[in-house]
Amino acid sequence: MLGREAGAATGESADVQPSPRRPALTRERAMNPPPTATQDAPREPARAAQRSHPPARAEAILASQKRRRHRDRRELATQHLTLLLDGITAGDYLTWVHDPEPHTLARELRSVQLQADPLDQRIDVLLTWNGHPPPAQAAATAAGLTLTPETELRTSHH
Repeated sequence: MLGREAGAATGESADVQPSPRRPALTRERAMNPPPTATQDAPREPARAAQRSHPPARAEAILASQKRRRHRDRRELATQHLTLLLDGITAGDYLTWVHDPEPHTLARELRSVQLQADPLDQRIDVLLTWNGHPPPAQAAATAAGLTLTPETELRTSHH
């Protein structure tokens, strides 16, 4: 308080002097704090800290996952369908009739690939299944392709 009163009397601003117990906080010190005992201690790598299994167990799990992934590829089946439309273009059918996210997608049905010219009346469909594909009509319905009386469904074998 004494320094502040003296500065106020002369019209100068009083600078607060650091005490010997507490050094002044400079910009460099604020950006680079001194190391503490916890920072100096050797740390375990982040990957090892996150691993919940011993290394041998983790390798066995990874090998099991790789085998499962290869087995899944062997069990995939593809199915080719063709929709012939009457009275509606492929673009309108895909916009207004087709379900873009069928409930079987990512379960039994692995993927749906559609190929069509928007002004044409034909839609080529490639379905990939996680097992044996169902009959054509059931497959089309599962893929979100609504079959109407104006729709003709054809299967093609490759």
